[in-house]
Amino acid sequence: MRARILDASQRVLRDDGALGFTTTRVAEEAGISGGSLYQYFPNKHALVAALHQRDVDDGAAHVMAILDTASGSPRQTLRGIVSWFFETEVEEAATLGAATGDIEVFLRDGVATAADADRIARAVRAFGEFVETSRSVTVTPAEHEHSVRFAMVTIESIGKALAARQPSATEVRRWVDDTTSMLADHLTFE
Repeated sequence: MRARILDASQRVLRDDGALGFTTTRVAEEAGISGGSLYQYFPNKHALVAALHQRDVDDGAAHVMAILDTASGSPRQTLRGIVSWFFETEVEEAATLGAATGDIEVFLRDGVATAADADRIARAVRAFGEFVETSRSVTVTPAEHEHSVRFAMVTIESIGKALAARQPSATEVRRWVDDTTSMLADHLTFE
């Protein structure tokens, strides 16, 4: 039922935007009563937080899967992460349109949870371990931490900016290649 409500929430955000995003509209879309919805989510902010949490969970799991099954070079693994993130951002922007920004407004208002912070910290550690074992030079712990965060912020920032442009698949591939090359050089991958 929870997944059904979240799927309905995503459709309402996509179709109706933030102004049309109400618990009544979500319940209607899910084919349930408002009372049933409130058994799972007390308000629309909780729905948005749960959508975000689901995305964080899915993203962390996907990145971990890429890192766990990596069989190519560090550059190829990094390219897989960058490609997945850019494609996901572009797809989300195409599907949700302006509602993507609306979701971020809800999250800036403090509905993100401590569980989100834990998931993000685990992903940072896993990515950091990948970077550490892939470097061709040794760096100080402070340099390592900075470069890992730099890479993650760069991937996120470029991915979001690219998605806002509604690029073609060819453009996405070019951005993936250029971003991967830039970061692999910065991270000193062979």
